[in-house]
Amino acid sequence: MTWEESQERYSSLRGRYEGYYISDNELNPGNKLCLLAISESSDPDTDRDYDYYTVLKPFCGVQQKSEKLETIFGNMHKVAPEVAKKYWINQYEKSSSMCFHRFRFLGSNCHLKGGKRCDVGLRKLSYYVISGNVLLVWEKIEDHLIFTSTSEGRKDHVMKIVRAQTDSGFTAIGLLVPGNGIEKLVTEMEKLGSDAPKIADGSSAAGAGGRSNDNNNTTTALVPSEVD
Repeated sequence: MTWEESQERYSSLRGRYEGYYISDNELNPGNKLCLLAISESSDPDTDRDYDYYTVLKPFCGVQQKSEKLETIFGNMHKVAPEVAKKYWINQYEKSSSMCFHRFRFLGSNCHLKGGKRCDVGLRKLSYYVISGNVLLVWEKIEDHLIFTSTSEGRKDHVMKIVRAQTDSGFTAIGLLVPGNGIEKLVTEMEKLGSDAPKIADGSSAAGAGGRSNDNNNTTTALVPSEVD
C-alpha cells in the first residue's frame, strides 16, 4: 500500500486512537515499522484496550488479523502523518526486495543464509510453475522440494498444482515449486534435453516461469490463481 493510498483511508478517520503508529525501540532506527490503525468499534473515541483495530501496513496493505489497541500500544506510539510519512515510504520501497528480518535488524539477521530467498514481509513475491511433461522430472522436482523444505527448517514438501496466467493471456497448469535453489533445478532439467519442461521467464509462454506479485494486487508475469 502506497503512502497516497494510506492517506485516502486516513482522511476519513475521526477516532482518538485511529491513525499512524511507528515502532518504539528498534535495532535499526532508520527502519522503524509503521502502520495505520482503523477502529472497528462503533465508538472509536473510547479508550478500551480490548477494542479491535484494522491494521494497514506498507508491505501488505490490510493485515488479515485485527489487533487489540493494547497490542498496538505495546511497542508502538501514535504520530502525526508528517512524521509517519518517511517511515511508511521507506518500508514500502525496501519491502519490494528486502525481507522483514533484514529490514528490521540492520540488514543481516535473516534466518535463511547462503543467498536463500526469504519472503517474509516482502511486497513482491516470486513464484515458479512447471508445466508440461512433469512426469519426466517428477523425481528431480521432489528432490528439490525436500531440499528446500529441509534447508528452511520445514518438514513438509507437499506438491501443489496451480493454474497460472500471464498478462498476455497465456494459461498454464502445473506444479508450484519454491524459488530457493531453483537454479539447480533448472540445470538438472536442462540435462534431460528437449523432452523436459522448458524454463523461461514469466512473461513468455513457456512451461515454467517466475511471477512477481505485488500485495497491492498489481500482477505481472505468471500468476498462479490459487496462490496469494
